[in-house]
Amino acid sequence: MFNLLKILVSAAALIAIAGAIIYFLPHEIKISVLEKFKAFAPEALKAKAEEILLTPPEKRAKIISDLESKLESLSKLNPAGETNGLIEESQSLIEELKSKNKDASITEILTNKLADKLIGVQTATSTCLQ
Repeated sequence: MFNLLKILVSAAALIAIAGAIIYFLPHEIKISVLEKFKAFAPEALKAKAEEILLTPPEKRAKIISDLESKLESLSKLNPAGETNGLIEESQSLIEELKSKNKDASITEILTNKLADKLIGVQTATSTCLQ
């Protein structure tokens, strides 16, 4: 009984450590890990893993891309209506959000530099900062 409990606690600790390591990895590596995980995980677990592992800027980028696709489908449904002005305004606001979301924070810069030093992977943010 205690051996089973010990195994469960150690497995939970390993999963927590792996999640923490993945959370602080650069975006490109994190996405490739999530894509490999999606191949064999159930849908509910995929959504929960994305929710936990994606940082706030990555979550915002995902929401922005969802908004863009919905605006695109809306403009196709109503090609010459009065909503065109609202759609164009919404698209300009999304572009503004994208530009603000791409601004690298000091935490992101330091994390990418540290990842470059530790694992030797050049990220997009670190190459443009050199």
